[in-house]
Amino acid sequence: MENKGDFTIKYDELEYIDVNKQLIEKLCCPICKLPYQPSSVRLKCGHIFCKEHINDLLNGINNIICPLDKNLTKIDEIKPETIITSTADSLKIKCPYHDQGCNWEDNRSNLLGHWKNNCKYVLFNCSYPHCPYKCVKDKIQDHEKNCQWKPYECQNLNCTFKGILKDKEEHSKVCQWKLVKCPNKNCNLEIARCNFLEHKWKCNNQVRDLNFLIEKSNYLHHICTTQYRKLKYLKKKYEMQQKILDKNEVLYSTFPLYSLYLAAGIPHCLNPNEKSHTIELSEDLMCATHLNPGQEVGSVISNCHIPMYQDIYYYEVKIINDKKGSQEIGIGFCGYPDNATKTDIMPGWKINSWGYHGDNGNSYNEKGFGTEYGPTYGGGDVIGCGYNALNKSIFFTKNGENLGYIVGTVWNKHMKLYPMIGMNEGKIKVNFGNKKFMYNIEENYQELLKSSSNKKVESLNEGNDESRNDSSVEEAEGNASNDSDEEESEGYDENDEDDGDEESDDYIYNDTSEMSSMYDSSLSEISSLMIS
Repeated sequence: MENKGDFTIKYDELEYIDVNKQLIEKLCCPICKLPYQPSSVRLKCGHIFCKEHINDLLNGINNIICPLDKNLTKIDEIKPETIITSTADSLKIKCPYHDQGCNWEDNRSNLLGHWKNNCKYVLFNCSYPHCPYKCVKDKIQDHEKNCQWKPYECQNLNCTFKGILKDKEEHSKVCQWKLVKCPNKNCNLEIARCNFLEHKWKCNNQVRDLNFLIEKSNYLHHICTTQYRKLKYLKKKYEMQQKILDKNEVLYSTFPLYSLYLAAGIPHCLNPNEKSHTIELSEDLMCATHLNPGQEVGSVISNCHIPMYQDIYYYEVKIINDKKGSQEIGIGFCGYPDNATKTDIMPGWKINSWGYHGDNGNSYNEKGFGTEYGPTYGGGDVIGCGYNALNKSIFFTKNGENLGYIVGTVWNKHMKLYPMIGMNEGKIKVNFGNKKFMYNIEENYQELLKSSSNKKVESLNEGNDESRNDSSVEEAEGNASNDSDEEESEGYDENDEDDGDEESDDYIYNDTSEMSSMYDSSLSEISSLMIS
């Protein structure tokens, strides 16, 4: 490490050589009566002062009153002085350490170079942090070899202790990896301190007298007591976790998602890092306001994606501005990759996004044009948006009434969906389950699950009807080769249906088996100690 000397020049303690006494008097500050320092400044009136005196000249309103002619100078009108200070730097001085024996005499500007390169009496700081020691350059290296603030690492094998040199002695007394010699006669083994007790009970040279048996008995008693307390704690913790799991299982069976609303992996607010610059969020990140109505579309998404293992997910948005009727606001989902932008568009305008817009009541399915879907909405309305993972479809509600599924599906079942709100005007407030929904999702949950299976059958029948119509036209034209194509398309639909019905239980955590293994390992450890 590079040593840093104490190179702070105290200009008020410098001793000048009176070669030209009149010149020195002309180069003195009117306040301190000493030659100008290199940081001197010139006021608007032309007078020059050392910069350290400027604060004393302030009148309280950022104006400086010149003590010579009483003229005012603003802070921004002060200019650094270079000509006069360079002349003052040419004055000859003695080294501040001349009393210690330094005979250097030269221009004031050369003082720092003399200290850094030639002066044997300037004090250097110890290079190790927090060490206050100072000494001359010739002795600093000897000090740093044994400095108590020097970094220290334990050299014992497997020990990771890091500290400073003054910790070495205390650490050596307690280091568990320090080698200690077995005290038994004729045993010359050196064992790490952490393994010493284990060796002590098994050493062939150990005298097994009454004191030894009492000591070992006390040791085993201590081990058993410690393990018992640990098992008791683990049992209590297991019972508490089991109660929580049982409670969540009951809640999940009736209301699967919103009883777990506060879980980290479930959206609970809007994302301030994934929004347009035209959108302003409230402090609690639950409200969004468009700053430039009618000028530019903006959007915002939730803080995280919805759970991929959930059968049905649902959230609501309230339009809280005064304008009734239709408004240019879109509500829905987006499923863009993590490295692509999710903002500055309305939901449903681009691929991997779906939405229901309030200005025309249309639904948008990954396209720039919409399809007739429901009524328009505006101020005071509450719009709900839900995703059914069983049929990979999206539905909406208005003021508590289910409007049904929109056209199109979320074709990629592994896509991460984010609740998304787009707007060109107005203000909204989201509800991710922290408050009661206007749409009674608890009562309609089972109905939504049934409707998902009906939608599968309808979509399959529609596909079959279309294939029959196509095949009849093709038969009339005499093209028999498309019969095989129809069979392949029907087979593709069946495979898709199987994928949609497929459920995954990988996320269920089996805590019972793990806790049982913990009991078994602890008991076996105690048994082995008792036998030995």
